[in-house]
Amino acid sequence: MERNPDKGRMKEWPTIRMPFASYRTLYPQGKVFVNEIPAIREHPLLALWDRMVRHGMMHPAVSWQHDSPDTPTFPTIQYKDQRLPMKQMIYALNVGDDYVVYTKAFLSQFEGPLNVEIGNRMVEIDYNTEFDAVTAFFNDTRNPVRQVDVFGRTASGLNLERVNTLKSNLFWFIFAEFYPHTDVNRV
Repeated sequence: MERNPDKGRMKEWPTIRMPFASYRTLYPQGKVFVNEIPAIREHPLLALWDRMVRHGMMHPAVSWQHDSPDTPTFPTIQYKDQRLPMKQMIYALNVGDDYVVYTKAFLSQFEGPLNVEIGNRMVEIDYNTEFDAVTAFFNDTRNPVRQVDVFGRTASGLNLERVNTLKSNLFWFIFAEFYPHTDVNRV
C-alpha cells in the first residue's frame, strides 16, 4: 500500500507516452492489448452496460474535464499556484525530492535535448517532434548531449538510462497541489 511507510513506495517504471502512429513506427513488432466492448449478440446485457458506462458516463466526464479550462477536475482542490494555466498539460519528473515540470511548448523551443540538473544528477529532457514524444534520460557523463533519440542513444554512441519518474500529460494544478515546491521549466 502506497501510504504504508513500512511497505515503502511503489516502484516507478520508465515509460514514454506517444501517439499510436509513433508507437507503430518505433515498435513494429509491438503488441497493443485493447479492452474491447463485448459483442451485443454474444453478451447483450454486458454489452449494453459497457456502452452506457463508457459513452454515457465516462466519455462526457473526461471531455468536460479537458474542455473546461477554468473548472477544476476535482472541485475539492482550491487552485492556488498561478505559474501555469490551471489545466496546462505538463511532463513531471523528479530525482529524489527535486521536482520539475515542463510544458511541451517550452521544450519545443530547443533544438536538441535540454541538459539540466535535477536532484544532483544531469538529465537530458527532449521533445521529439517527429514522434510527438517527451523523453528524459540520465546523463552520468556530466558532458552535455546535443542529440538523443527516443531510445536514449546519443550521436556519440552512448546509451543513456531512461528516467523512471517521468509522468506524461498531467494537469498542472493537480500536480502542484501534491508537490507545491515544484520548479517550472527549469533550464
